[in-house]
Amino acid sequence: MGRSKEIPNCGLETEPDTGLSLLTLHHKDLLSTRRDVDIPGIENGGLENLKKCASKTLSSMRSLRAEFSNLKVTESERRKLEHHMDEVERAVRNLFHRRIIELQDKPYLFLGHSNEPIADDNYTEIFKMAEKEWLKTAANSKAFSQLLDIKDHPKRRVMFKKWCDIMLKLFVDLEKHEVIPEENLAEFLNKDDQGKFIGFYICKRSFPEHHLHAAYLTFNIRLSLQEGSPLMNAEYVLNFFDTVVNKDMWEKIEFNYLNSLVENNSQYAQEQGINQNIYFIEIKGHFHELDPQINTPESLQPKIKPFFELLVEYISSQIISEEDFLTDDDLWELKILHGMLFYVIRFHVDDLPARFLQEFMKSNDFYLVRLFEETMGLLSNLFHLFHAVSKDVFQTSKSAQMDEELSEMFNFSTLLIDSNQSRNFSNFDHVPEEEIQCLKSLEDVNILDARLTEIHTELIAQVLGDSESEAVKNSRAKYKKQLGIYCSHLERVAMKMYQWTSDVQDPKCFRAHTAFEKIFLDVYFKKNMLERLLKLFN
Repeated sequence: MGRSKEIPNCGLETEPDTGLSLLTLHHKDLLSTRRDVDIPGIENGGLENLKKCASKTLSSMRSLRAEFSNLKVTESERRKLEHHMDEVERAVRNLFHRRIIELQDKPYLFLGHSNEPIADDNYTEIFKMAEKEWLKTAANSKAFSQLLDIKDHPKRRVMFKKWCDIMLKLFVDLEKHEVIPEENLAEFLNKDDQGKFIGFYICKRSFPEHHLHAAYLTFNIRLSLQEGSPLMNAEYVLNFFDTVVNKDMWEKIEFNYLNSLVENNSQYAQEQGINQNIYFIEIKGHFHELDPQINTPESLQPKIKPFFELLVEYISSQIISEEDFLTDDDLWELKILHGMLFYVIRFHVDDLPARFLQEFMKSNDFYLVRLFEETMGLLSNLFHLFHAVSKDVFQTSKSAQMDEELSEMFNFSTLLIDSNQSRNFSNFDHVPEEEIQCLKSLEDVNILDARLTEIHTELIAQVLGDSESEAVKNSRAKYKKQLGIYCSHLERVAMKMYQWTSDVQDPKCFRAHTAFEKIFLDVYFKKNMLERLLKLFN
C-alpha cells in the first residue's frame, strides 16, 4: 500500500495557532493546550466538529514539534525525532481523513497507489488493516521516549508529558467522534496492543521514576486518568475507559503497574544492600504468581485465598511496631502492600469463598487492616495537598531558574492526579456500623502528641494568600477530614489493643503513627521551601 507525503482535499481547515510558547519551567506550559470541552462529540454537529477536532489535534502536535526543534540534540537525534513525528502526524491525518471523506459521502482514494476508488465489498477489511497500522504508529510513545532520552532532562520530561497527553487525547477523540468503529478501537487496544499504550502512559504520567512521593499520589489509576488529564473532559475519558478498555485488560494494566513497583523495590533493595523482611519477600513472590498473563481464571482461583490471608496477616503485624523511625524502604513496603490489597479486592473478590470476607470483617485483623487503609489515605491526602500547593506555586512563580531539588518539585507538580473528591481508601464496601460510630471530627480526638498537633494545625490553617486556588482549599479540607478519620481509627485500635495484649501501652508505637510522622515532616519542610520560592519571585 503506497504512502503519500500529503493528503490533498482532506477537508481539514487551516490549523489554528494554539499559542504554545517555547518551554520554560512553568507549570502553565504543561497545560497550554486546554481541556477539550468546547468540541462536542459526533452526535452534535458531526462533520464540522470532527474537522475542528482534527485541526486542533494536528495543531497541537505541530506546536509541540516547534518546541522540540529548539532542543539541543545531535543532528542524528534530530533527524530520528523528526522522522518519528512525521510518521505519527501522517497516521493521525489518515485516521481523520478517512472518516471525513466517509461523512462527506465521497469515494476514498489511496493516494500514490491508485486513482480508482476502492470497491465497496473491499472497503471494511482494507480499512481495518490500514487503521491498525495507523493506530500502531500513533500509540508507539515508548519509541519516542527512547529517541528523546528524557532522563535527567527536566524540560524534555515536561515536553514528553505533553506529547503523551496529546496522544491519549487522540485515542479518546477517536472514540468520541466515531473516527473508527468502537469495536475496531477496542480490538486494537485490548488484543493487538495488549494495553501497552495505556500502561506506558500511566507509567510516564503518574510514576516516571522510582520516586516515593510520586508513588503516594496515585491510589486509583482510573480515577487519576479520569480527573487528572490536562486536556480532556472527565466525562469523555470515563466513557472511553468504560466502553473501549475491557476488564481483563484493566486487570493486566493494574497488575503490571503494581508489579513494576515490586520489581523496582526489589532492585533498589539489592543495590542498596537492604535486608528486607523475609515475609515481605515471600508476599512479593506470591504476588508475581498471580500474573493474569500467565494464568487462566481457573488456575488463579485457588491462589487468591492463601495470598489474601498471607497479605492481611502481614499487614496486621506490621501496622504495630516498636520502631521509632521508618526508612523510605519501609514506606515503599506499605505502599506496595496497599496496592496488593486493592488489586485482590477489585479483581478477585469473587474468587474468595462465600462469606469469607464477612467472617474476616469480624476479626481483630480487620480493624488493623482498616487502620492501615486510613493511614495510607492520610499519607495520600498529605501528598495531594503538597501537589496542589506545588502546582499553585509554579503557576504563579515568575522564575524559571531552579536548582535540582526545585526541579524535582516541579516535576512532582506535573504528575497525573485525581481531584481527591471521590477517593475511597477502604477496599471493603460494607463497613460495620461500629466503625461508622467510631468516627469523630478532628476537634474531638486527642491522640496525637503536642508537636504533631501543632504542625497539623498550622498546615490546615495556613494559606498561600489571596491567590490560593480552589484545588488547594478543597485538598486542605479533605486532608483535615481524613486526619479526623485516621485519628478515630488509631484511637479505636489503641483501645482494642489494650484488650488484646498487654504489650502495647502507647499509641506512638503504632507503625502507622511513625510512618505518618516521617513522611509528614518531609512534606512539611518541602512545602515551606515552596512558599519561600513564591515570596522570592513575586
